[in-house]
Amino acid sequence: TRPLLEIVNTPWGDFLSSDIKESEIELFRKHERNGRPLGKTTFVKQLETLLDRRLRPKKPGRTKNA
Repeated sequence: TRPLLEIVNTPWGDFLSSDIKESEIELFRKHERNGRPLGKTTFVKQLETLLDRRLRPKKPGRTKNA
């Protein structure tokens, strides 16, 4: 993985002072509250594999027994 400073293609000060959408802030807050990782499904699945632990929520309700 590359350092964030290399990934961001603008001066660091500009990046830090850039506007963040309210919807993005709320998404960060939601994941901070529920403790679940924030990222694409493939990223979260990779984390689950590495940690050998389920990180995504299960479907609500009882399981259907055949």
